[in-house]
Amino acid sequence: MPALGRIGTISPAKRLLAPMVVVVMIASACAGDRASTTTTVAATSSSTTTTTIEAVTTTAAAPTTTAAPTTTTTTLPPDPAPVITVTDPSGRTGEVTITVEVSDPQGADTVELLTVAQEFNFQIPDHVAGVIEHAGLQPVSTQELASGLTAVSFEDPRFDFLYGADKEITEYTSTNPLSPITVTQTEPGHYDITFTTEWPGRFPLHFTASDQDGNTTAIRTPVEIYWAENPIDIRGVMAGGWIQRDHSTLSDSELATVLDELGAQNINYISLNPLWYLNDSGSDDFVRAPFAMSEGVPFTSISDEQMTILAGLAKDRGMRVAVKPMVFILDGTWIGSVVPTDERRWLDHYSESVLDPMSAWATENNVDMLIVFNDFEFSMNQFEPGWTEAIAKARETFGGLVTIASSAYPTSYSSGDATPVSFTDELDLFGFQAYLPGSGRPGDPRFPGSLDPDVAAMTSEIGAHYQAISRSVRRLDVDAVATELGAINIDGVNRDPANTWSGDVDSQEQIDFLEANLRVVSESPWMSGVFMWFTTLNPQIEYFGRDLTNDVRRQPLADLVRIWFAG
Repeated sequence: MPALGRIGTISPAKRLLAPMVVVVMIASACAGDRASTTTTVAATSSSTTTTTIEAVTTTAAAPTTTAAPTTTTTTLPPDPAPVITVTDPSGRTGEVTITVEVSDPQGADTVELLTVAQEFNFQIPDHVAGVIEHAGLQPVSTQELASGLTAVSFEDPRFDFLYGADKEITEYTSTNPLSPITVTQTEPGHYDITFTTEWPGRFPLHFTASDQDGNTTAIRTPVEIYWAENPIDIRGVMAGGWIQRDHSTLSDSELATVLDELGAQNINYISLNPLWYLNDSGSDDFVRAPFAMSEGVPFTSISDEQMTILAGLAKDRGMRVAVKPMVFILDGTWIGSVVPTDERRWLDHYSESVLDPMSAWATENNVDMLIVFNDFEFSMNQFEPGWTEAIAKARETFGGLVTIASSAYPTSYSSGDATPVSFTDELDLFGFQAYLPGSGRPGDPRFPGSLDPDVAAMTSEIGAHYQAISRSVRRLDVDAVATELGAINIDGVNRDPANTWSGDVDSQEQIDFLEANLRVVSESPWMSGVFMWFTTLNPQIEYFGRDLTNDVRRQPLADLVRIWFAG
C-alpha cells in the first residue's frame, strides 16, 4: 500500500514581509548655545532588517561648512528555513524505524514535520492502483512538481505517493509499496518513522517540515533496506565470457579492481567463463577462442592464466569460484540446438577439448563448482551414456560441486513435467538458465506480454514458472541454481529476456524484472542461488558501446545487486 504519514495540515505560507529599513538621520546645528537633533525612522515589517544611519553635522561659525554624509548599512540575516535530519536511513526487512529530527537553525522557531511520502518511479504500480480503486478512493489533489514527479494526495494520507521518473533512470528505486507509514513524535522536533517491508530495496522518501512563520523545507532521502537474514546462498556473477574485448591487454591490477568492485556489491561467488567455438553447426572441432581480437572470430576468451589470477583474487576476498566453459558457433547457430550426426564423437571431442582441461584447471586452483556444459537442451539427453561417462571422468580429479547450465526445463505453460536432464544422479545441483518471461510467451503472438508490467505482476508470472521447475527438481532430488539470470535495459525485455537485444532504453523495466526474479528465488527453498549475467573484466565497463547494458557494475543495476545480496 502506498505510504505516507502526515502530521496536521500544511498551513498556508505566511506572506513574505517587505524588508525592514531603519533610517536614522542625526542633524546637529550650533547657533550660539543652541543645538538641534532630529531623528526620523521609517520602517516596514520584515524578516530581513536593514539599518541605514546618515549623520549630518552643521556648525554656526562662519564660514559655514557641511560634512559629507556618512552611510553605514547593516543587513540582518533572514529567518532561515527549517532543517530536516534523517538519522541512518537504512534498516533490515521486517519492521523498520528511522529517526527524523526537524529544527530551526537559530533555535527560535517551533518546527513540525508535516508529511512523509514514498516515491515510485515512472508509473503507479498496478497493485497500488488496484488497492486505491478497490477502496473507491479519489485523489484530493494531483500536483506536478518541479522535480518532474507527480504528487497524488488523498483524504487518507496513508495512500499519498509520488511517481513519474524517466525510464532512463540511473538510480535504483524499488516499486514495492511500504506499509502505511506511522509517524510518532517522541519529543519536540524528534520523530520515529515506522513501516514494514518483507523485501529489500531502495525506497526514496520525501519529507516536508514547516516552522511557525510558514517557512517550509522539503527533502528527498533514499532509505535502503537489507535482508535481516539473506535466504539466497549463492550470490554470484558471471565474468569474462562473450565480450568483444581484447582480453590479452588486461593487467593484474585491472582484474583486482573488478574483484574489489564486485566484493563491494556483496557478491560471494564468481563464475569464470572461458570460450570455445565451432566453425559451424556440423563441426565437432572445439577451438579455444583467441585472447586478442582476430579476424573471423568476433569475441575473445579469458586465458587460463587470467582465470588463475582471478580465482586467487576471489579466494583472497572470501568469494567462492565456479568455472563454466561456453561454446559458440561462428555461423550463428545456438549451441543448444545442435544435433550432431555422430553424437558420441561430438561428446568425446567436447570432453577432450573442453571438459577435461577445465576439470584439471579447476582441481589445480581449488575451484568450488564445475559447470560441465552451457545451454544444455532436451535433445542432448539422447547423448547418454556419454554424459555420465564424461562427468565421471571429470570427478576422478575434481572434488567440488558439479552441475550443468540447462536451457531445458518445464514452464507454467509447458505440456507435462519432462525431466530436463536424464543424468542428474551425476549432478550435485540442477543448474538452469533463468531467462523466464515476466509476461507473455516468447515466440507466441497470441500472448505478446506487456511492455510495462509492475514487479508484483512479474513476480506472480515468474513464480508460476518456478513452480513448474520445482516439480521436476523435486523428482531429481537435488537443489537448483540459476546459472544465468539477467536482462538488458530494453523496453519490453521482460517478455523474452534471452533474445531481446535492441530497442529503446528502459532501465526501470530491467530493475523491476530482476527484482521480481530475486523475490521468487528468495521464496524458493529449493533454490541455492543465482549467477547474475554478467560483468565484463574491463574496469571501464565497456559493453555494447552505448546506453544498453546488463553489467552488474553499472547503475542502476549495481545498487540493486548490492542491496539484494547484502546480509
